[in-house]
Amino acid sequence: MSVHIDTSDRLHQDQASSLALTCPHCLVLAHVTPEAVPRFSDLSAARPKQIGIVFRCDACNAPIFLRFTVRNYGPARIELSSQFSEIERPKEKFSFTYLPEEVETMFREALLCYSHGAFNGFATMCRRTMQAVFAHSGEAGRLRVFDELNEVRDMAQVDAASFASGQFPTPHLVLAMCQGQHGLARLVAAEETGAVVINSALAIRNCYRDLLGAGLMRAGVPVPEGVVVRTGAPLDLRPLRTIDLSSPMYVKRGDLHALGPQDVQRVEGLGQLEATLMSFARRGLSLAFVQQEVVGEVVKFYGVSGGEYFAAIPEGSLHLTDAQKRALNQATTTAAAALGLEVWGGDAIFKGDSFSIVDFNDWPSFSRVRAEAARAISRHSLLHLRRHPAMRDLTPA
Repeated sequence: MSVHIDTSDRLHQDQASSLALTCPHCLVLAHVTPEAVPRFSDLSAARPKQIGIVFRCDACNAPIFLRFTVRNYGPARIELSSQFSEIERPKEKFSFTYLPEEVETMFREALLCYSHGAFNGFATMCRRTMQAVFAHSGEAGRLRVFDELNEVRDMAQVDAASFASGQFPTPHLVLAMCQGQHGLARLVAAEETGAVVINSALAIRNCYRDLLGAGLMRAGVPVPEGVVVRTGAPLDLRPLRTIDLSSPMYVKRGDLHALGPQDVQRVEGLGQLEATLMSFARRGLSLAFVQQEVVGEVVKFYGVSGGEYFAAIPEGSLHLTDAQKRALNQATTTAAAALGLEVWGGDAIFKGDSFSIVDFNDWPSFSRVRAEAARAISRHSLLHLRRHPAMRDLTPA
């Protein structure tokens, strides 16, 4: 993403229309608009290494302060890094339901420290959280955690000193399975070093539910009606005018994909809908995606772009014809291209020869086709690497 300030003091961003953050004030994942940009002449005279820009949350109109690193001062434009720092962070969301009470107490404090930028306190509370985990798990659990960490280290071929310090070599290839904002920021940093990142940070962000529905509709693929709504009181149901409230609906968390069974709930009628939205709000989920139910046979699909791989697996007794598979392949490939995805999957509902895409994921589990998909992902990744300057470092002299 290119970011720069021109001589007229205007901020230019390639992806300005899709720049969204979780607002630290209203806790809504919303688009932000630049409101106060430093003057070009002042910056050119002082040449600071970092600058601050004030954005406005489009959901609550509160100011959001972001800090950018200056990459280059030119005669007509000041180039900024696409990676920024949030001066005020929203409280981190986490499901605590499965944590023991003593672990939950420590971990809540750790997340609070992180949200306030108290990183030394965050590190201390993380250590205390792990101590509580070990105390609860016993010696056997403690040894199991160490064994799993060592296995991860060995798989990544990271030496013990680097693993302990957290300082890793600059990667040539990243297979990204993260979705959180800080994980996406790390992906952007990797992309800026020239690494091949599959899927890109922008593509993953496009799969957040606040952007996914609109992205699929723009791609022209068949999807049911769906609307993003706020869950906070008082409920504003006006955005749901395109939804048939007398027919069944699915209510899904409005940011990431489902992390647990409570994140996707089927409801019937306005009463159940309102109750479910309020339950989402109590769990700290400020946005929900309400989608009209589609009746039919569920089909799981998995794909790797570039024609490397596609699979469609019916959940029930449905037998897909070759024509149905080709139609689904074409639609999902089109959707993946519109979202910028290279590795993807999701769910479709078939009724006769017609179908609707009801979900699209940036990196599914591939649990039913793991071996075949792994080979396709490997081929796709190696194809990218062969075209990449990094291959000079990987080719023996």
